[in-house]
Amino acid sequence: MQKNQKIWIGLGVVLLVAVMIFLGLRNQGQKAGDGDVIKIGVILPLTGGAADIGEYSRQGLEMAVDEINRSGGVKGKKVVVFYEDSANESRKAMSAFQKLKDINNVHFFITSLSQSALPISEYQKNTSSDTLLFATIISKSGFADASHNIFRLCNTASHEGELLGCFLIKEKSLRNVCFYSSNDEYGKDTCNALQNSITRYGGNVLKHMTFVAGQTDHRSSLEQIKNCNPDVCVFVCNDQTAAQAMRQARQIGIQSQFAASAGAFGSPQSWEIAGDASENVFFSAISFELDDHNPQSKQSIFKKKYKERYHEGEQGIAGFAGFTCASLEVLVEAIKIAETENISSVAKALLTVSDASTSIGKITCNETNS
Repeated sequence: MQKNQKIWIGLGVVLLVAVMIFLGLRNQGQKAGDGDVIKIGVILPLTGGAADIGEYSRQGLEMAVDEINRSGGVKGKKVVVFYEDSANESRKAMSAFQKLKDINNVHFFITSLSQSALPISEYQKNTSSDTLLFATIISKSGFADASHNIFRLCNTASHEGELLGCFLIKEKSLRNVCFYSSNDEYGKDTCNALQNSITRYGGNVLKHMTFVAGQTDHRSSLEQIKNCNPDVCVFVCNDQTAAQAMRQARQIGIQSQFAASAGAFGSPQSWEIAGDASENVFFSAISFELDDHNPQSKQSIFKKKYKERYHEGEQGIAGFAGFTCASLEVLVEAIKIAETENISSVAKALLTVSDASTSIGKITCNETNS
C-alpha cells in the first residue's frame, strides 16, 4: 500500500489579503521606540491543537526578520516582532489584538488561520482603525471584503474544495462521500466548497458530521458515518483532531478510503497520532513549488537555510513557514514603495505589488487584495 499520498494544492500566483489590525503580541525582549523601528504584531496558535502550524509560521517569520534586518532593515529602521498566542481560539486572538493595539501601539499585523483572522477582520469592518492585517492560511472566500486594509496570502476554500472534489470523483471514482469536520469557519467553508465540487462532478454527500474544539472522543459521530458505508470519508480541520478521529474510525471498523483537508496533516506528529490509519490517505496541502532543480533559486535557498536552522521537513518548508516568511517580505516591500508607514498609503502600495521577489517565488497582488 502506498503511504502518505498527497494532493498538493498549488498556488501559482500566490493570493494576498491584508487586514487592518493591532495585534497583542509578546514582546521579544527588545524595547522598541516608535521612531527607529517598525513594529509587527504576530498572532499565531503557539499552543493547542494547531501549535505545529504556529511554530512553523514563527520559524518562517524569524528567518524573514533576520534577513531584512541584516540587509539594513526598512530605510534604516529595524523590524521588531511581537508574538502573541491565539491557541487557535477567536476570543484569545481578539484579546491579543487589543493588547498590542492599545498597549504596544502596533499598527501592522500578521496572523494565521480563520479562528484568529476572522474576528479581527470583523472588528476592522465595524470600526475605524489605523491598522493593517496580513493574514496567511485563511481559506474563507471574500475574507478581504471586510476592509481595504485586509490582505491574504493563501488559497481559498473554494479552490481547495474544487481540486479535492475533482480528485476524489474524477481521478479516484470515489462517488459516495461523508464529511467529518470541525464546527468552525474553516470547516464550514471548506465543506461547502467541497460539497459543491462533489455534486458538480456527479458524486453524493451521504452524511456530514461535525466536532467541536478540544473533542477527543469521536466514536458516536463516526458510528453514523460507518452506517452510511461511504466510498471515502473526508476529515476537515486545521489541527491534529483529524488524526485522532481517523485512528478511532479504523478502530470501530470503518474501512472506507480516507482523505483530509489542508492543515489536518500539517506536522509529523499528526502522522504519528493517526498511526496505521494514515495508510493510503489522500490529503491536500497548502504549498508552493520548491524549485529543487535550480540550487540558486529563491525557493531552493530558502529550503536549504530553513533545514539548516530548524531541521524540519518538507511540510514546514513548503507550507506554513514559507507563506509567513513571504507575507512579511511583501509587507516590507509595500512599506518601501509607500515611503511611509501611513496605513492607507501602505495598503495602496500593496495593491501595486507585482512579481515581488520573495523566499517562495514571485508574488503579485490582484484586485481582491489576494
